[in-house]
Amino acid sequence: MSTTTDRRSFDVWRYQLPLPEADARLRIKRFETLGAAQAERDHRIGILGRGNREQRRFARKLERCRKGRRCKLSICTMCQRRTRLWLIGQIVALMAKDKVLFITIIPDKSSFKTGSLADAHPRRLLDRVRKQLTRCGIRGLVVGAVDGTHEADRGEYQVHIHALAGTSDRGALDSLRSYYPPTPTGSAAVVIQPVAATDLASAAGYCFKTYWVERVRYRARSGKRSSKMRRLAADQEREWLAWQAGHPPESLLFLYGLRRRGDALCRLEDTPGSETQPGCPASRCAQ
Repeated sequence: MSTTTDRRSFDVWRYQLPLPEADARLRIKRFETLGAAQAERDHRIGILGRGNREQRRFARKLERCRKGRRCKLSICTMCQRRTRLWLIGQIVALMAKDKVLFITIIPDKSSFKTGSLADAHPRRLLDRVRKQLTRCGIRGLVVGAVDGTHEADRGEYQVHIHALAGTSDRGALDSLRSYYPPTPTGSAAVVIQPVAATDLASAAGYCFKTYWVERVRYRARSGKRSSKMRRLAADQEREWLAWQAGHPPESLLFLYGLRRRGDALCRLEDTPGSETQPGCPASRCAQ
């Protein structure tokens, strides 16, 4: 799988960093440091370096990433730290005065057996969800990204979307549940939770996180079923890293009711000359 780019691909190293009031480094407790991002990238180079030909190719790209010659891979924790700073700053600036909801959407047919993650196509998934939001009458913005977990007991990846939306669309978002049956584990496929104003940056940071985890389900001593998260095993991490690296960062983002103008995200109603009505899906220029 080759990495693709287009004329609208992100170049976050050229974008301005956010003002202090929207800076994730100041608003999110334990936001990753440069040192932590470098250490994680080195770990990923080692993991991929022990993989197949394609995985080793991505390892070499990560190794060559440096100031002035950034790789811009969606698995590079140095490049993605910069992307997260920009994205979180944009979302905080756009939604600071809104009452916000955190949404998790697990579409049907989004589970992939271990070893077959290459069959997952994020653009198809995002386009499907975009059409469903339109049918539900969403009028505001919805912004998020593709995420995933490895379900240990089922031996499969569960691909899903985390996103933020305004409370003014709560009714329309509730109707979204009609499109999604419960997951194979019986849990709801659409989960909607309020976000405290002080937690907006953290919620945005979770939408744009740079790692997948494995969910392990177990039965507690009380007899209650529970689960815990842990780091992906080496084989699953290699598979995920190679899959993620094959998709540019912008192709994993979900932007609805937004358009990117230069180094800024704008609501469609704020975009001069836009032929798209407010609340309609953002153009695919950011994907």
